[in-house]
Amino acid sequence: MLEAAEREAVCGDLNEAAGTSLEGLREVLGLVARRQAQLWLGWRPWLCLAIVLPLGILLSVVSHRISSGNAVTLWLTANNVDAYLLRNEGFWSGVRDSVPGVFLAWLAIGCWSWTCGFAAGVLSRRAVLSTGAIFCVVLLACAVPGVLSAMDYKPAFIRADLYHVNDAVFRLAFYRWMLPLFVQIALVLIPVLRGMCDGTRSSFIPRALKIVMWLSVSLTVFSLVTQGMFWWMVRVWMMYPLRYPLLPSLLPFAMLGPMAYLLSLTTQQRKKVSTR
Repeated sequence: MLEAAEREAVCGDLNEAAGTSLEGLREVLGLVARRQAQLWLGWRPWLCLAIVLPLGILLSVVSHRISSGNAVTLWLTANNVDAYLLRNEGFWSGVRDSVPGVFLAWLAIGCWSWTCGFAAGVLSRRAVLSTGAIFCVVLLACAVPGVLSAMDYKPAFIRADLYHVNDAVFRLAFYRWMLPLFVQIALVLIPVLRGMCDGTRSSFIPRALKIVMWLSVSLTVFSLVTQGMFWWMVRVWMMYPLRYPLLPSLLPFAMLGPMAYLLSLTTQQRKKVSTR
């Protein structure tokens, strides 16, 4: 939150002041707030804010749609199991076909969230504390019941909880509230914050991989937008009209950004080891 020289000066001032711990905390927080406010005089935080707000809302909408869709799969698999089904090969065939898709969707939303956070961290730089706080507020506000219902609508963002045939699933509090909240916190909020921290330390990434990272950011935004396009999903699922070409699924591209970052991190660590 503060530069190394500022931290040393603040520690010295606090030692000389010999105040209480509460007073020292108040002084430090006030200094951090003033430093963050000064950073907003530049253009970078405002550009980041213009990106953070729509991305935060879009991540929340997509994560809620994914969690509601996965809730049906999990309910069919976990809440309707009996001794007969466990001995039924057809049941296990359905599990093998459907359950991996749940974890792939969770992996995708986690990677998308990290990539969005990384882009926000690169753009905001030292203002990452305030922009990160705004991102958290947006995500948590979207987790409030009823907020997302005012943002998305059935033709654009298909959600399983909007259909009465799934009422048996969403009568359970776990699938109605707890699962979406888990996805929102564990697979959106935490990866976003981690991506922001990684974005502020991205100076070691080679130029070629930086291009890959920004390509990943573009694909992430495109993926999030097309998650709500009914026509795109129809074509990915090989549904009517079949005369049109099949569109590719964008889930594999979700891992492009995190993989490029991990490759850069591994390369840097190997260079440090070789120079010792």
